[in-house]
Amino acid sequence: MGTALPLFIANMAYWGSFLVESFAHFSAGSIAKRPDWYLAMRALFSWISTVEVALFYLATAAVGAGLQAAGWLKTGACRVYIFLSLAGALLSVLPTFSLEPLTIVTYLVSIPAFPFIMPYLMALNLLNVANRNAGQ
Repeated sequence: MGTALPLFIANMAYWGSFLVESFAHFSAGSIAKRPDWYLAMRALFSWISTVEVALFYLATAAVGAGLQAAGWLKTGACRVYIFLSLAGALLSVLPTFSLEPLTIVTYLVSIPAFPFIMPYLMALNLLNVANRNAGQ
């Protein structure tokens, strides 16, 4: 996650600032064809996004395996977290020209909020276990 987070921040800066300014510039100048540098930046950030999302999912799978090894969560729950995280990592690196249903799923797992859902669910599960143990 230490590698994925700076990539995530760079990717969000690209989407939130660079693309907005580029589109404003392109629409103001009525440019029909995008410049070569723009296409290169778009390709670069497509790769950055793919790597960042895959790293987040792989780190989440590693955390799930660690929680299972530590015995903090049940084995079944950890296996579900690990499986879904590995499936998300695999789907995030699939090429965009694959089968149509896979293209949609690949797009969905790459939405910035989705890689953060699994750690959130793990944290909720850990809080539930801690709350149950505190009540005993």
